[in-house]
Amino acid sequence: MSAYVNFYLRVNDNFAPIGSFSRSSVIYEMTNSDLPWEKMKPIRKSTLDDWVKDIETKSQHLAKMKKENEDKCAQIMTIANNPLEEKLDAVASIERDCDEINECIEECTCAINILICFDNMIDDYRYSGEEAQFENDYNHYIYAGIEVSGELENVVVDE
Repeated sequence: MSAYVNFYLRVNDNFAPIGSFSRSSVIYEMTNSDLPWEKMKPIRKSTLDDWVKDIETKSQHLAKMKKENEDKCAQIMTIANNPLEEKLDAVASIERDCDEINECIEECTCAINILICFDNMIDDYRYSGEEAQFENDYNHYIYAGIEVSGELENVVVDE
């Protein structure tokens, strides 16, 4: 069974879905420990910023791993004792690993862009002059939760 983290935009007393991310996604991985199950809560800008920083850290770690793998490839080719076929097999294996790392880095970049978009939505709302609807609290504009269903107005929890 796959679980999803769901994001919603609050418009007056209604909630519009703006994103749903499966358990295998970077966004789910980085957000699930902060979110309620079968409920949703308001997401602060500071929380979005923290998630972006966590994903950036993960992406930097992956880039470092990729660089280390590329360095291994160069070293393997200079080793004189091993047969050429073994060297080529080792390099091919490392290149496959690098391809997988590249995919993970791309997913991190995509996740960062999505969370920054959500952050920008809060900023747009904050500076639009519409704050009075939510008692000047722009932090209650984007909501998120895991496996949220049913009447959305009834599943909101406090921060």
